[in-house]
Amino acid sequence: MTTADLRAHIVPGASVRLQLIEGRTYSLGGTQLEVPAGASVLVSSPGAGATIDGEGLSRFFRVLGTLDVDNVWFVNGAVSVADVSWADVLGLTAVGGAAMVVESGATAALTNVAIEGVTIEGVAATSSYLAGGVFYVISEATVALTNVTIEGVVIATSSYLAGGVFHVTSGATVALANVTIEGVTASSSSYLYGGVFFVASSGATSTLTNVTIEGVTATASSTLVGGVFYVEGVNSGAATALTNVTIEGITANSTTASDSCSAVC
Repeated sequence: MTTADLRAHIVPGASVRLQLIEGRTYSLGGTQLEVPAGASVLVSSPGAGATIDGEGLSRFFRVLGTLDVDNVWFVNGAVSVADVSWADVLGLTAVGGAAMVVESGATAALTNVAIEGVTIEGVAATSSYLAGGVFYVISEATVALTNVTIEGVVIATSSYLAGGVFHVTSGATVALANVTIEGVTASSSSYLYGGVFFVASSGATSTLTNVTIEGVTATASSTLVGGVFYVEGVNSGAATALTNVTIEGITANSTTASDSCSAVC
């Protein structure tokens, strides 16, 4: 199984199980893998697992169908303003998801996975904002992470930043179980809402069980709201549920007096 084989098997309407070779690194060469609408894809590896490398050039997956991943390492994901963008209700475009973007109605489940060395730097456009440094989960999509480690995340932008790791939009659901998130640096020379999580209004939900979040630095030159969590529009159905969650080592700074909620808002 090669990177070219992966791309060849992930096609519209496919229902495939792809087993990566243990110990092998699959380099993406600057182009993300895409799971089309209607496709169902299982990617797994035995033993010590395989590695998918974004080489600092692209995210790992764009998901429009169904994706299951088991026992795979992801390293060096990235995204730029040139990546696929979406328009929000204000007409602003959003870029994000240096590991994965899961589009409306799609499903992604990651089990026994490590994600390391994710970066977004230098994204700056007056009409754009960063939505989720690692995962951008769009309306009505579902993401489940079980036994997952996310570490070494660096997000830096002069634009508005909503969610240093996760951006969960209206009606989308994210569930984390037995997950560690550590070593996150999220900075904006504009506004920052949620150093780790941004959970949008209108029914977006996140559920965390047995999760550790540590070593987070969130910095904004203008307004900072929520060094770890920002849950928007609670009265319109946005929700976050925490069970056995440890949050420690959080630094949240704003250069103005308008910052609030060093951890959870």
